[in-house]
Amino acid sequence: TDGWHRNKTFTIGGDSNSSSYLLNITTDGMFLWNIFVCDVSHNCKFNESNFTINIDTVIPNLTINLPINGSSQSSTSIIINATSTDNQNSSYCSYNITRGDSIDVSETQLPCGSFNTSVAVSTTGATYVVRYTTNDNAGNRNITSTQVEVTSPAGGGGGGGDGETKII
Repeated sequence: TDGWHRNKTFTIGGDSNSSSYLLNITTDGMFLWNIFVCDVSHNCKFNESNFTINIDTVIPNLTINLPINGSSQSSTSIIINATSTDNQNSSYCSYNITRGDSIDVSETQLPCGSFNTSVAVSTTGATYVVRYTTNDNAGNRNITSTQVEVTSPAGGGGGGGDGETKII
């Protein structure tokens, strides 16, 4: 059939035995394998089910769209927009926000793929680091950070009224 094939023969003896075999797989992918055994009377059989091994050495891709590194936002929150992709799907995505040595927003899980959210921060007039993490099922990890300065929103607005409601 299609795909990669490899044969290895072991000669074993006795009523019960175990053997090990080390195979160096250098290609990413999902591989099925099985064992075929024969006894001295030529009774042969495959194991009843296949086994699967998944080789994945590719680090998930993480693209930070917002905040732009080194940017400044006039707001009381930080807009987070990022995309995580992986050759075999990311399994865990999160972010946290720090201000200096302080954790402002602890690690928060996000859905993997594209995410967009606005996160309130504790104070304005400060520089924050947003740290994104994405892992895949094979344990490959990508951690990316971006820095943003959060300034006070511009004041403004009209004057007050006299507090009176008029129905016309």
